[in-house]
Amino acid sequence: MGFTYRPVVRLNRARQTPLPQGVFAFRLAEDLTEENVKATLKFKAIGITEKESFDIQLNCFNVPEEYVTRSREEVNGLRFYQYSVDLDKKVLGPHVVKGDNQFFVRFHPDWSEGESVVTVGELEVYVSVQ
Repeated sequence: MGFTYRPVVRLNRARQTPLPQGVFAFRLAEDLTEENVKATLKFKAIGITEKESFDIQLNCFNVPEEYVTRSREEVNGLRFYQYSVDLDKKVLGPHVVKGDNQFFVRFHPDWSEGESVVTVGELEVYVSVQ
């Protein structure tokens, strides 16, 4: 595992412009462009519904949807979505650098859900050598 980052971003579902968004800064010790390195970025979203989504950017680069998966999970009665971003070395690897990085989320809420908060947190990067 590369690291775990515990602070959270709270995104208000209230109607607003611009759309709710948040940023995490994180530091990476590995060079993801090396041939034998594979990495996955994971985070949790609490309070998000099936109809809602995020736009994700890494260092101002839009992450293509096909590199993001999400699964519904429950731990000790807490329901959340676990998101996984495949940091493919050819597509995303050059945009995630050894050193300081930025992870950005823009929330696309379902306004019919009323006003409440979605929490994004537990940002983790798993790095392995193949």
